[in-house]
Amino acid sequence: MLESKLIEIFTTLSSKELSKLENYVKSPLFNKSDKIIQLFQLIKKEHPHYNSNNLLKERVYKKLFPNKKGQDSSLRALMSQLTRIVEDFLIFIEFDRDKNHKNLLLLRAMNNRRMAGHFEKKYNQINKALDKDPVQSIERFLHNVTLSDVSFQHRLITHNRAMETGLQELMDELDIYFVASKLRFGVAILNRQNILDKQYNISLLSEVMEMVGVSDLYQVPFIQFYYHLILLLSMDAGSEEHFIRLRELLEDHPDVLDRDELRQVYTFMTNYCNKQIKSRDEGYLRHLFELYKEMINKNLLAMEDNYMSPYFYRNITRVALKLRDFDWAEEFIDSHKQHIYPDHRESLYHFVLADLNFHRARYDEAKTHLLNVELNDAYSHITYRILLIKTYYELDEVEVLSSNVESFRIYLLRDRSLSEYNIKACQNFVNFVKRLLRLQSGGKRSPEQLVGELLQVEPIIERQWLKEKVQTMIDGR
Repeated sequence: MLESKLIEIFTTLSSKELSKLENYVKSPLFNKSDKIIQLFQLIKKEHPHYNSNNLLKERVYKKLFPNKKGQDSSLRALMSQLTRIVEDFLIFIEFDRDKNHKNLLLLRAMNNRRMAGHFEKKYNQINKALDKDPVQSIERFLHNVTLSDVSFQHRLITHNRAMETGLQELMDELDIYFVASKLRFGVAILNRQNILDKQYNISLLSEVMEMVGVSDLYQVPFIQFYYHLILLLSMDAGSEEHFIRLRELLEDHPDVLDRDELRQVYTFMTNYCNKQIKSRDEGYLRHLFELYKEMINKNLLAMEDNYMSPYFYRNITRVALKLRDFDWAEEFIDSHKQHIYPDHRESLYHFVLADLNFHRARYDEAKTHLLNVELNDAYSHITYRILLIKTYYELDEVEVLSSNVESFRIYLLRDRSLSEYNIKACQNFVNFVKRLLRLQSGGKRSPEQLVGELLQVEPIIERQWLKEKVQTMIDGR
């Protein structure tokens, strides 16, 4: 029973939801079995962990059927019935939160019962409330389509020939919903293509883009956002004007996108900045920093559970450090530590502190923090390895440095979870660190030759740091 679907659902319930569920289970409208209520009470006692031996099947069966010998089928039947009731309760919770859907169902019920006067009063009330709400979303556009359809059905039922059919309104709302959906998911696909170098077939996207450019659909702010995001992510040249336009839209329409949608737009824009930075346009480093600051000010970093992505925590710190805004980075690291998921909070905290100390040239402190780091995902791991190699280089610990360079080389050969771009960029970094070590030990190449090669190789990470190390050799001769 501990591993059952029923218990799994219970673990997702808050104390408040559990209390509501109790009333739901006890209501004769949804359940008429006393045994199911007893089973619920036994499970409820183990909230919130639900890992007690009291939930073993044998013990639960004895409490429910004290005068019967064990028959697993009886308990399974009760568990199945309670699972169905709890699933219905989850549907009820979602339904209760969705005011728009409740209104639509009420309007449909009024139509079916020929309550024309009540329908028109409620319909006007709903539209007035929607007019006051500036937020635009795919869900809102779909709601508008469905609302227009219900209104159209009402006009058919009333048989009032003088009444406007509402067909034009329905078609307009349908166009907005279709175009907005196509653009929104088109952006998601283009962003994924840019990150993973994977191609998708995006049918009708070019036709939709052309239609938006010559129609009134462009006047919808939500569509403007995603229209320019499409152009931003799909153009190699001339995309900067769309980046600027998006910055203007964020300023002109601060309330149009809900929090999750706004976070997505900012994420797409930060991904674009990262792509430009990889293409050696360092001016976008400042743009990226400003976008991150806006996300912090608008409280867009933390998810619904109040935790932020480790990616944001690490990358925001790195951008601040690259811009040498050390004090800001330190304040950010400390003030947002509690927003990191507990399972890897300490490890990630030590990692960003190591990065901060490295940039402040406190290499021994950086090394101490790195020894407390355990990062499991591939992209975090390579970032950790690179910082470790750079730290050992600055500390002139040649033997352990050489060992780490070689182990990183082997790791890159074996790990297939990384993209080809990232593997190649890291391999080029490893090769140049090896050349630096050979130069230090009297290799045949000159530092000037290495600088020339460094400017030409693509892709490579930490180009600027490698260039600084070679320049130090040149200056020291």
